[in-house]
Amino acid sequence: MDNKLTKKRLHDMLSYEWIFMIVMCVISIIIWEIMYSVGSVKLTAGQRFRYYYDYTIFPAGNTEFRRELVDRDTFSYDVLKLGTESISKDHNVLTNRLAIQEGDVIFTDLFGIKEYKDSLAKDEIPTEGVRAFSIIDTVDYKIGAIEVMFENAKKYLKDNFFVDTYNEGTDGYGAENIDQAKVKKVFLSRNGKDNRFRKTSAINKGIEQEKQRIVKLCENVVFMQEFFNKPKYSDALVRYTRFSQSYELTKDVLPNNYEKWLNNEKAQGREDLIYGINLGKLSGGKNITDFMQYKEDEKFTDIVVLAFDFSSYQPHLQYESLSFICSTIRICIGE
Repeated sequence: MDNKLTKKRLHDMLSYEWIFMIVMCVISIIIWEIMYSVGSVKLTAGQRFRYYYDYTIFPAGNTEFRRELVDRDTFSYDVLKLGTESISKDHNVLTNRLAIQEGDVIFTDLFGIKEYKDSLAKDEIPTEGVRAFSIIDTVDYKIGAIEVMFENAKKYLKDNFFVDTYNEGTDGYGAENIDQAKVKKVFLSRNGKDNRFRKTSAINKGIEQEKQRIVKLCENVVFMQEFFNKPKYSDALVRYTRFSQSYELTKDVLPNNYEKWLNNEKAQGREDLIYGINLGKLSGGKNITDFMQYKEDEKFTDIVVLAFDFSSYQPHLQYESLSFICSTIRICIGE
């Protein structure tokens, strides 16, 4: 038998060895990917918090604004990723983002609001719409009324976390109304399969963090109620009936579904709801223009914050948006 090591044989052997090594590398990568997927925390819609700047808004001070949010402990322990994005008019990806519930709030503008209201007062068809109202009217954007989110937050607290003897008329939304046993029950029911909470010590810590989340929500409910009720902030409350602007702009065009949708909103008692907060009407703290400006006119200050409604996907963490709005208001009024 000829076992002589030749150049050709050496070349053939090394060629096969390289193929084997490449195959083994691929297999190793696949195994690591599987192990990482099994062991990693899979983020839910609510655990990813993202706020947007509309294409009319320039985020000049986003880094400082984000620092303000973090310093104020805006988010609970269960928000694991905070992101932001500026929307482009030419390549608007917002619909695609929201289709996978990737979004919580958006900053936009009320430019043209006076002209729009003047046209309605004269019984004329407005020539242009208000951007904030257009976003609310866009079905795919799923904007929810802040007023409704606030009322839902109160019901969420009472139904899930408060003692059975709770009485809103006398006790309000103080931390003393929180039932520790109910907090533990809710925490375990929604975090039972979370890889972060496998050990007893981690579970106990998580239950305490869950209570802190509920305490924070109680504080935000009290703050928002007081904010709504103070006359000096009434101009900051952006009230709107959904689909009314779209109807006014297109009522002479047939067919027109907006009239049907608008009438349904009225029939359901959803007229003049608080959909947004006009941050330019707030004073006492930092000006919203310290963080962002209207692109077309830096002197224009009517910048509004709106919230998306994904409560069906994130029933517990939808109220992180309420916390975001409360922190933004506090920044602007100096609290």
